[in-house]
Formats: sequence, structure tokens, C-alpha cells
Amino acid sequence: NILLTKTSSWINYKNNEILIISHIPINHVLINTIKIIPYPDRNGYQLEYSG
Repeated sequence: NILLTKTSSWINYKNNEILIISHIPINHVLINTIKIIPYPDRNGYQLEYSG
């Protein structure tokens, strides 16, 4: 069942590794809450929390 399939991604954020696990299809709330913004920090990525 594709709805039960999970994906995981590791991101390095402020010297901490964060494991993001999401179901497919990805919940739109997650996309609106955590997103990569085009102003990278020294690690190349920056998380923006909104909402």
C-alpha cells in the first residue's frame, strides 16, 4: 500500500542531525510548516518555521 510507505531524510541543522519521516503522499501541512528557504546558512540549508 503506497499510503503506508514512509520516506526519511537527514538534514544537518545547527550541528544537529534531524531525521524527517513522512508518509506518502506528503501532508501539505508539513510542507507549509517546514521548508527550505533560499538564504542558506554555513551548512547550506536553513529551516523556516511558519504557522
